[in-house]
Amino acid sequence: MHCKSEPTLHIQHIEYARPAWEKLQTLYNTQGFVSEFLLCNDFLNAKPENFKSLESYLNEVKRLTEELKTRNLELPSQIVISWILANLGEEYEGFVSNITQSFRKDSKAYDFDTLTSVILDEAKRYKHKNYTNTVTKPNQNKPRKGQKKNRALKNL
Repeated sequence: MHCKSEPTLHIQHIEYARPAWEKLQTLYNTQGFVSEFLLCNDFLNAKPENFKSLESYLNEVKRLTEELKTRNLELPSQIVISWILANLGEEYEGFVSNITQSFRKDSKAYDFDTLTSVILDEAKRYKHKNYTNTVTKPNQNKPRKGQKKNRALKNL
């Protein structure tokens, strides 16, 4: 058997492959409390700012919730949706307010997939809005006919 030295310390006195395999399996098994704890911890620590894009953040939240579900640790959709909305930045404050108003009227207004779709649309709208607000329009600082130049701006 070829493996690193750390695992071999646990099985060095075992003569047969099957008992050695079973020992390693119990030591490095991805089931149990520790792996579930780490999975929950990953979910709770997932924040949009830790990802390249909002889409990759939402994909990771989906992956983690699905993984928790396979381990019989399914989170209620209200918890997942609330967590996502609470982690969106200040720029989404009005958007989050609209979503929560929708939930007041209908508790099943959104599920994970519909919310994800709406969030990604809002992110595109926000990005486009910011882009168009930062692009300097030509002739924006030139005085119109009959206007004098602002000397304070000229000296900047």
